[in-house]
Amino acid sequence: MKSEKMPSLLKWLFLAIPLAFLILILRPVPPLTESNARSVSGKVIQIMETGQKDISIYLEGNAHHFYINRGLEQGLSLEGLRRDLVGREVTLVYPWHWTPLDPQNKGHHVSQVILDEQLVFSE
Repeated sequence: MKSEKMPSLLKWLFLAIPLAFLILILRPVPPLTESNARSVSGKVIQIMETGQKDISIYLEGNAHHFYINRGLEQGLSLEGLRRDLVGREVTLVYPWHWTPLDPQNKGHHVSQVILDEQLVFSE
């Protein structure tokens, strides 16, 4: 009797595991809430366009990648952000989000940019 159930269990596992992995990959970045909010402060050393109209922000001494998803489509300009932020201390606020595509959690979707206690960008 056990031998009859084992193949169906294995088939189920072979389907369930990839499906669960796919769901983890495709789930969207959650909206920023008080419970999932993280922040980091640092001196902006570079701002550039990456991906699909994304704006990447790099902080001095920080190996993490911070990006504003579709920032150029949201009315932000690279020139304006570079002029206002490069060389200055900012605080980037982002939701905690883990995905198998970034197992070390080094990429962060920026929800807010704060400069001199003023909100420069917010989703």
